[in-house]
Amino acid sequence: MKEIIIVETENGEKIKRFLDREHETYKVYNEDEKWRQDIQLANQDEIRNKEIAEWDAISDEDEWDNLTNNDESWN
Repeated sequence: MKEIIIVETENGEKIKRFLDREHETYKVYNEDEKWRQDIQLANQDEIRNKEIAEWDAISDEDEWDNLTNNDESWN
């Protein structure tokens, strides 16, 4: 699975040298429109959206357990 990792840096050359040394593929986006387009495409990925929904459900269950098992009032 590919991941999109956004790194804002003033040391781009150093990061690129590291990625090259590790034989990692990467893309450099200098224009806001290009990465926004990629994010929109990622948001249209049905499998990705299903996985996010599953993680959200698990997270919601954990938060509910923490609220209901806590003796202190959260109001």
